[in-house]
Amino acid sequence: MNDKAFPTPVDLRIGDNIRKVSTVFEALECLLGPWPITTCREYRSAVRACRDCLDGLRSPVAAYRAFKAASRVAEALLAKAAPGRRWIVAQGEGELFAISQVGTAVPEGNYRNSPSSGKGR
Repeated sequence: MNDKAFPTPVDLRIGDNIRKVSTVFEALECLLGPWPITTCREYRSAVRACRDCLDGLRSPVAAYRAFKAASRVAEALLAKAAPGRRWIVAQGEGELFAISQVGTAVPEGNYRNSPSSGKGR
């Protein structure tokens, strides 16, 4: 079983941990660990796609897509900043915040509507 790289890394927040997943094996490790939602179709598809990829039956792109879908359902994906901007993730008063490069604090779940993202206007 050779590990396969994802086209681009996936940034996740699982519980209090932030993790960058770059390979199919790392994705499978996340899925089989303390994954937030394990009772949905996307989760089962991602586990199957990752195992099949490691066995040479599916492509890394198929495993990547399935893993991203499971991550979306579990609300584990970290938002990506606009090109040239970076997100700094911080926890304050029990809530997770993303602070853009320009210093605007955005509560978790409102990344799309942040003034620095350029979306949601």
